[in-house]
Amino acid sequence: MAWLVRWDGRVEELRPSTGPHLSLEQLQTAVEGYIEGVRIKGGWIFCNEDGLREQLPQNLVYPRFVGNIVLCQDGEVD
Repeated sequence: MAWLVRWDGRVEELRPSTGPHLSLEQLQTAVEGYIEGVRIKGGWIFCNEDGLREQLPQNLVYPRFVGNIVLCQDGEVD
């Protein structure tokens, strides 16, 4: 199960819009830009790769990131 963690602390489930996996377009929409993936145990964190340059707000749940992030397990993305 994937989660969209918005920068302001709101969390919502993120389900694939088409097919069994999250698409690149869906991830880019969620983080509002190009994605950068960070490998974590058992999955991935996807964030906006230009977030620092664009001065996005610090994520209140995961303060090492800025802007919205997507948390997902292995096998949930194409």
